[in-house]
Amino acid sequence: MKIRALTIGIKIESINDIEDAFLRASALGCELKKGIEEDSRNGMEVQTIRIATNSFEDWIGCFEDAGIEDPRASNSGKSATVAERASRIARACEATGLEFCSLGPARSVEGILAIPTLLKASSCISASAGLQCCELTDGCDKEILEGKKRDAVVKVMAQLTLDGELGNFRFAAGVNIEANTPFFPVAFHDPSAPTTVSIGTENSDLVVNAFQDTVGSGLNEAARRLETLMEAQLLPLQDLVRRLLMARPSDCPSVVFGGIDTSINPSLQSPEHSLVRAYEMVLGEGNFGRSGTLAVSEALTRVVHAGLPGLTKVGFCGLMLPAMEDTLLAARASQDRPAYGISDLLTYSAVCGVGVDTVPVSLSDVQAMPQRVAALLLDVAALSRKKGRPLACRLLPVVGAKVGHMTSFSSPYLVNARIFALP
Repeated sequence: MKIRALTIGIKIESINDIEDAFLRASALGCELKKGIEEDSRNGMEVQTIRIATNSFEDWIGCFEDAGIEDPRASNSGKSATVAERASRIARACEATGLEFCSLGPARSVEGILAIPTLLKASSCISASAGLQCCELTDGCDKEILEGKKRDAVVKVMAQLTLDGELGNFRFAAGVNIEANTPFFPVAFHDPSAPTTVSIGTENSDLVVNAFQDTVGSGLNEAARRLETLMEAQLLPLQDLVRRLLMARPSDCPSVVFGGIDTSINPSLQSPEHSLVRAYEMVLGEGNFGRSGTLAVSEALTRVVHAGLPGLTKVGFCGLMLPAMEDTLLAARASQDRPAYGISDLLTYSAVCGVGVDTVPVSLSDVQAMPQRVAALLLDVAALSRKKGRPLACRLLPVVGAKVGHMTSFSSPYLVNARIFALP
């Protein structure tokens, strides 16, 4: 197990706070990273230090004229102001050595449409669109507004693709996402809270080990073994982080421990620890995506969502099945007869998941059928409402590609896969 994200949540009052706030957060992250990795009993590798702010709409400015049709149309006015402020954020990231900064969710149509301008300033910057679950009783006006927000998300996906092949890796739509979720790009900070430390782990190795230890014993035994392994790693880690925070000088600003996102999260660096391996120990080689996949997903989620007593949890606490962040997940999607599609990922989310994540689709399909992507976002919102769980949707449109083509991303964070069909 490794710490994928050591996320520092900070409040920004105005753009003029950004340099000092980032400097303090970066110093705190480095201090904690050093303390965690050097602990002789419970230390583990910290892969990334990240900063998440309160929603950028609270502090960056006004976005009415910063739409994506031509956000660089002039060097004056509000559009230029957004670009200039985005550049200031980028410079603050560079000055502090930060590689990951989430500016939180846009909650308005105008804010969503400004996201390409923000993300264009730096590959360090992430942001999200905050969607809501609307009941019929909420009234017609609210339902119409959410429809406009979904349409804006589709426009942003297309624009980010045109701005650069990995822009959408730093953007997602989220529903019911809670503050201090450590995983990007949906992470954000509650402005009413003090600086907060939250943790997201990379832990598919524990899943594979648990299933190997209990081959032939059934799903319940595998789930119990996984819970034991996770408790042995996460409870000492929680205690260690709390001790490190308590040991800080009394004159330092208040910092609280937000919790650990216990989500099952795969590893690109360890193909032998692919989540698919664990599934297929139960289902048989090559049977991921067939009958039984839903049952294994539910068993895994029982541990991370309802189990692990004594642990302070935060975030998704579900099962992550990012199509392009696990070697065998990508391989199973790239077979002549793909093992799963977008609709299957939504089905798995009904019992376990965090939504639809890092799924490559054709940009021309997105442009020709934007209503399908908007309808997918509606399905994600409906499922989130029904299950009362946080869900996200992160599609990666690809220029010049058709369904069945292989992607050709050059990123250490992604493994290439075939283009999915929009459901």
